[in-house]
Amino acid sequence: MQAPVVLEYRIDRDDRLVLVGGDWASFAIANDDPDLATPDPARSIWSHVADDGVRHLWQMLVTRARDEVPVVRVPFRCDAPAARRWFEMTLTAGADGQVDFRSELRREERRTPVAVLDRQASRDVALPMVRICSWCCRAHEDGRWMAIEEVVRIRDLLGLESSPRLTHGICDRCTETLVLEPDQA
Repeated sequence: MQAPVVLEYRIDRDDRLVLVGGDWASFAIANDDPDLATPDPARSIWSHVADDGVRHLWQMLVTRARDEVPVVRVPFRCDAPAARRWFEMTLTAGADGQVDFRSELRREERRTPVAVLDRQASRDVALPMVRICSWCCRAHEDGRWMAIEEVVRIRDLLGLESSPRLTHGICDRCTETLVLEPDQA
């Protein structure tokens, strides 16, 4: 039996990434993001989050861990082109405003690769972007959130030479779950 994938990191009171551990570096490299394998401790963790709504919810969870609930649990997905991956993250308050993050892979399902999720894919700026929920990995299309594979089918993206750009946000269901009961989600 293979050991579970565990991603660990710590932020200081100024929200700078000051420590990474567990499988963090190998996971970043395996997911085509070698720059995150050794993150810059001078940068705020929020500089890595482009969407204002997603950043706000993460900041709310960090504040909750620091001020209200000593341990906050958050389920989320972190998919790869050829896999659906379900994680559970635990945020734990530490000394002097630090917060420890620990994410453990709970389940993984292999799938036919979805090229639009490949970080190395050629991107066509003329195509409408695909908006993906940062928590559940569903994509937004036709006014609703659905599986990314469904968006690929609806937009007929399989036959294209390049993929649309991706943007991240958060769906209504995940917003409601995180705002109302983040440690129960």
